[in-house]
Amino acid sequence: MTILGLPLDMFLVFALTLIAGSLGALHFVVVHVLLGKPVDESGLEKTADTRSIR
Repeated sequence: MTILGLPLDMFLVFALTLIAGSLGALHFVVVHVLLGKPVDESGLEKTADTRSIR
């Protein structure tokens, strides 16, 4: 069975990807743009100097 020329499994992956992207975009607009809460990037600031190598 095909939907829009895609096998059912592929169509479900396509549809779920669109839904997940829409939810992520909606979250960004509401929380970070309208409410003004900044994105916490503290976990991304680690450099090689702050990591312990064992």
